[in-house]
Order: sequence, then structure tokens, then C-alpha cells
Amino acid sequence: MTQQTLRVESAIFTVAIAAMGVLMIVRPDLPSVLVPLPASLSGTSVLVVLSGIWFIASAVAVLAGRRDGPGALSMAGLLTLGSVLHIGPVLMNPGTPAWAIAFETVVLAAAAWTLAGLLTRMPERVGVAARWAFSASLIAFGLFHFLYHAYIENAVPAWIPGHAFWTYGIGGAFIAAGLAVWTGIQARLAATLLTIMFGSWVFIVHTPRVAASWSNANEWSSLLIALACCGASWIVRESLAPRALQLLRVEYMSDRSRQLGGAIGTAPISNHVASRLLLRRMAAYAVDMALLFAVLAPTGWLIERALGFMPRTGPEIWRTLLVNFSVPVWLYFTIADASGRGATFGKRWLRLRVSRQDGTSLSSSRAFGRTAAKLLPWELTHFSAFALAADPKHFSVAQGVGLAAASVIVLGYLACAAFTRGRRSVHDFIARTVVEPV
Repeated sequence: MTQQTLRVESAIFTVAIAAMGVLMIVRPDLPSVLVPLPASLSGTSVLVVLSGIWFIASAVAVLAGRRDGPGALSMAGLLTLGSVLHIGPVLMNPGTPAWAIAFETVVLAAAAWTLAGLLTRMPERVGVAARWAFSASLIAFGLFHFLYHAYIENAVPAWIPGHAFWTYGIGGAFIAAGLAVWTGIQARLAATLLTIMFGSWVFIVHTPRVAASWSNANEWSSLLIALACCGASWIVRESLAPRALQLLRVEYMSDRSRQLGGAIGTAPISNHVASRLLLRRMAAYAVDMALLFAVLAPTGWLIERALGFMPRTGPEIWRTLLVNFSVPVWLYFTIADASGRGATFGKRWLRLRVSRQDGTSLSSSRAFGRTAAKLLPWELTHFSAFALAADPKHFSVAQGVGLAAASVIVLGYLACAAFTRGRRSVHDFIARTVVEPV
């Protein structure tokens, strides 16, 4: 990383934070996103103004060049305090978007600590904690897009078609990016795409809204938060090692070079590589499901529109999911696992391969059995949530039992994979297969 490159993202980030500070000084009566002080607290407006001055001073210190470290540290400290202050509103209103706003502050605090770590000598655990906080926030953003899809759909500009598609697609992208940054697998690419996405929102979503309502401080706040998140993602990108995955593969191959014989499923593997292998499998599955959803969701919607059929009851939704999602997903995993490469798109992207214990490729029947066992929780969840929903206003005991059973199965699969050091889960034991890095 060059100092010139670092100055670009730090400038974007700190200018946005400084502008938020100006907004806090000009409109101290508005609830602050960065430092949400309780309305019942006496002298709240004064404290908001002081916080705004603090952000401006910290930003000036960063932009001045010589005092980058102290400026970033002071900014990180106040943003961390703001993240803590968000806990109260979230606990008081757990069913509202308050927790999504809280994670916006967490993202900015994590970026500030990361910037401080790039410019000063800090304990490595601080950078790791900041990266984990950043990743957790991205996953929370993704869940927010699914839980509050109607709210997000309304924020999509009217001239962009397929509001639901973009809402769910971006939600999946957030979750995939969070997993990538957390595991370090394609993390730099994920952070790059996040930077582009947040930057595009500044011009596509927020700038037109500000232009249409110039005096609306809330719209200005949303624009500046998006700009700050763009700079934050860029800062995190610069903090990530681009060759981490290659080094991981070198370590694994070093272990394999000491192997004297035996089946692939019993090859020696270090603890570090084993833990990363499990995370890579989870990330590969997330990539595959995000890709399938991005393709199948709009395709199914178009087919339903063309046929004039819109499922309304629970059983109708279940049958529609069975045709539009389950069948294509089963075919995708079966065909990919039985192919010469023995890998879905997600596995290929993350350099993984599934094979029999002797290293040979899977037959179609074995791949189908593995897929059936792997997707059992998926199908049980769909069946319990929709097929058993005779009355949409009443959640039955049978539905609860089915969903609980699906959750237990998923936990069992994860526990099995963790116990076998990431190489085999329940469906691998059933199909007598193993997953290994390529």
C-alpha cells in the first residue's frame, strides 16, 4: 500500500465524518447517528455540538498528514462511544431498524480503528477486532435487507426496475462480503466491491434525494453516511493482505508433502489450515446460495407473471418454491459435484474440491445422495414454514417442531464439520466423500 493510496481513502472517510460534524453543529436538535445521546439528558444540544467539533478536529488532524495517528485514534474513540450508546435504543426497540443504524456507526468505528492501525503501531488484536466488527456489521446489513425488505424496496429509486431483486440481491451480497472479510477469503475483492457499491449509492440513491429535498438534514445525513462507508470499505481493503489465500495453500501443500500414504481423507493438516478450511466451506456454500438466489428469484418472478399465477396460501408458496428453487438447486449441486472438477462455482472460487475418499470423482448417484442429505434442513424449513401453514395467521405446533428440527440438524452438520477439522460433515459421511483444498 502506498501513502498516496492511503491518503485517498482516508480523505474520503474523514471528509465525510467532518461533514457529519458540521451537520451536528448546524442541527443539534436532530437525533445524531454517530453519537445518539438520550433526549432526556440535560444539555444534549451542547454535547452534540461538542461532538461535532471533536469530529471536525479529528478529521483535520488526519488530513494534515503529520498527526494522522492521534486524529484517527480520537475519531475512533468517539465513534466507539457512539456505538455503545446505540445499545439502549436497540434494546428498547428491537423490532425496528434502530439496530441497522447502530451497525452503521460500528462500521465507521471499525474503519477508524483500522486507519489508526495503518498509521501507528498498535497491537494486532485491535486490527483483528476491528475487522470482525466490520464483518459482523456487514452481515447485519444483509439480514436487515431480508427482514425489512419493504423498507429497503421503498429506498430504491423508482426508475430502477426490480426493487425486490435488488433488495434481496444486495442483502445476499452484504452477507457474502461479511463472510469474506471475516475469513480472509477473497476479502480484498469483497472490500473493493463494497467500496464501489457504497460509492455508487452516493450518486444513484442519495444525491438525487438531497437535490429533491435540499433542506432535509436527514437526507444529507444519509448521503454522508454512505460516503463515509465508501471510505471505510476502502480503508479496510488496504488493510487486507492480498496473498493470504496463497500463503494458506502453501502451508497446506507443505503438510501434504510430508504425507507417506493413505487416503486423502486422512492426510495430515495443521490446526490453522483446518480452521480456515471449515470457514472456506461455509463461504463457498454462501456464494453458491447467493448466486442461485440472484438467478432463480427474478426468473421465478418472471415465470409467475407470465403464467398469471401468484401464490398466496402457504401450500401454494411451498409448491412454487419446490419448482422454482428446490429442483434447480438440487440439479446444480448434483451436476457440479459429479463433474470432473468436483466443485460448484463457490468451491471453485475458493479452491475446494469434493471427491471420494480415494480421490476419485463422484458418480451422479453419489452426488445426488450427498445433495439430498446436505439440503435436508433447507427442504424441512420450507415444508414446515409453508406447507404446514394451513392458517397464515396462526403458527402451529407442527411448524415449530419442524423448524426446530431443521435448526438442530444444521447445528449437527456444523458440529460434525468442526469435529472433523472442516473436511467432512454428516452428508459427507453418508456419501463417503471428503472436501479438500485444491
